Amino acid sequence: MKQTHYSNLLLDQTTDLVWAVDRNFDLVYANQAYLSLMKEVTGEEKELNAPILVEGFGKGHIDKWKAYYERALSGERFEIEEHFYHPETKETQYGYIAFSPIRDEGGEILTVACRNYGYHYGYPAKRSCKPINGCVTGCFL
Repeated sequence: MKQTHYSNLLLDQTTDLVWAVDRNFDLVYANQAYLSLMKEVTGEEKELNAPILVEGFGKGHIDKWKAYYERALSGERFEIEEHFYHPETKETQYGYIAFSPIRDEGGEILTVACRNYGYHYGYPAKRSCKPINGCVTGCFL
């Protein structure tokens, strides 16, 4: 089995939401978990190579997410805590989203990869991050 096939299987079988956005704010990659949740929450299927920031989410939401994508597209790697109200379960979900710039062979940033993990219902979880070899590389619930 080829490496790309393993990568695709891994990304599509994880419950983490994984997606990528280009400089035009178009959705250029999304795994099955992301696509399923977006359809469940919005009632519409997200399409690749189409704008990720759509008017139905409201100006405040669009401005906030555009700023996140712009930060990553400028080269910053960061993580946020985010929550959203799920209309079907009528509960608020909390979790973390990591934003990572993706560069080509020449070092130019082409896209931002996003990974949403650690979602749970209820109150925000307290995270305990421990440095590994002097730096914090990732934190999990």
